Amino acid sequence: MNINNIFISYSWDSETHKNWTKMLADKLEEFFEIHVTLDQYDLDSFSDKNHFMEKGVFENDIVLVVITRNYVEKANSRVGGVGIETKMSSARHWEESLKEGSSKIIPILREKYNLPNYLKEKFYINFCEDSSFEESFEKLIAHIKGNSKSPRPE
Repeated sequence: MNINNIFISYSWDSETHKNWTKMLADKLEEFFEIHVTLDQYDLDSFSDKNHFMEKGVFENDIVLVVITRNYVEKANSRVGGVGIETKMSSARHWEESLKEGSSKIIPILREKYNLPNYLKEKFYINFCEDSSFEESFEKLIAHIKGNSKSPRPE
């Protein structure tokens, strides 16, 4: 069974947003075939946060980008930790896109807002409404497992 290693990139907008992101990571971790890299699990005062972000972007199979207005503003202006992750994620995105035709970066829309510039052509998974969380989560799992497209008739 293949393990999907997933890095979650998000902005520290508020404690509520940080808690929601951790809840998403916790739910993903319940799947045996998924391992999540998240700052709240893996980063502390002794860690090199820039190296953590670099490894997160380049050494995981999939990058989930949790999109809020604040994330987009920081990403597009390359500010703070989000800006650092965006620099690296955009390099990964374009490298994979040129080689494979797509990248393993999945935008998670948490607030109804635009995507960061480098992800504008991508589809996103809509997590804006908490009442639709389970449906959105099922779509995310299908994407992670490579089952997001309908089979072509024979």
